[in-house]
Amino acid sequence: EFVNRVQNFRKEAGFDVTDHIVIEVQDIPENMQKAISNQKTYICNETLADEISFEGNGSGNVYETKIETETIKIGLIKNS
Repeated sequence: EFVNRVQNFRKEAGFDVTDHIVIEVQDIPENMQKAISNQKTYICNETLADEISFEGNGSGNVYETKIETETIKIGLIKNS
């Protein structure tokens, strides 16, 4: 679910398919943060993310989304 959202937000932001990104996740419950951390390698490979941060400052393109019952913010920054 998380990978799908990030991929959709990449398209919405107008990133090229080959652009590497940094994902900043905000307002996330601890159990969801652990799940994302446990799948970090898979998520990074699927989304071309060089990093996943849980301490985002709201820079870049920020999207609010609901996964299961939780509303979180996902920020995408194009990595140069």
